[in-house]
Amino acid sequence: MFADRTHHFSVGKDYVFDALTGSRDRWLQLQPGEVEPAILEAVPNSRVVWSSFWPVSPTDTIEFELTGHAGWTDLRFRWFTDSPPDERGIAITRQRLNRKFGGDLRAVITGIFDEPRVFETTDGVVDRLAARLLVLDENGAVLLLKGTDPARPDRGTWWFTPGGGVDDGESLADAARRELHEETGLIVADVGSPVFDRELHFDFEWQHFRQSEHFFVVHTRQFAIDEHGWTDVERRSILGHRWWTPDEIAASSDVFFPENLFDLVGRGGVSSSEPRTD
Repeated sequence: MFADRTHHFSVGKDYVFDALTGSRDRWLQLQPGEVEPAILEAVPNSRVVWSSFWPVSPTDTIEFELTGHAGWTDLRFRWFTDSPPDERGIAITRQRLNRKFGGDLRAVITGIFDEPRVFETTDGVVDRLAARLLVLDENGAVLLLKGTDPARPDRGTWWFTPGGGVDDGESLADAARRELHEETGLIVADVGSPVFDRELHFDFEWQHFRQSEHFFVVHTRQFAIDEHGWTDVERRSILGHRWWTPDEIAASSDVFFPENLFDLVGRGGVSSSEPRTD
């Protein structure tokens, strides 16, 4: 099992059950390659099991358990998979369920597996703690990854720093070292203390995040990154990498995150005394 979540909807169980077992192609808004899920099990107003409609994981099953009274339903949503989990399929399924049944996105996470530390609030925003890194070479160029949102390719591309979510029980520094190794292959013993932090809101693969980011600095010689540690999400959303000098960043029309990246790396915003790998 990969995901286990419960959503609260202000509609009755009979309405939810009928929607889950009736014609679903219209409200699911199936896209090319998706198929209407088969009903593998149906217990009236109590339990429904679907086959997967998501093309990259056709053997997965989706289980719904309904509890509640007249006028409201708690819908437990569980995704079972024997393959590497597909977070995009889960996110899109949840979005379509919320759109169909009232859409207040008040989800309570009852279990999550193989994900960073995330907490979904009653307003539908996922709170996430993240550690990021400014990786600088001997000439002051910064290593950046080129990203996109696979669910919204119309949003274009942008450049961002290595890093990611903090796992449960992990310190910011430990998360920074782990993410650096997983995303680039570089191993460092120390990342020092954060030099910059910010809070931002963003959308990615149909979820809205409120992320608290803490930036560390590592100095190293230029190297080609190793992609072997990438997750499925990273393989879908990272298009490449490049070392950027401050002058190149200032002259480019590309989008960079954080927005003050030039100030951090181009105007002495990052101390040269931060941890080094050489």
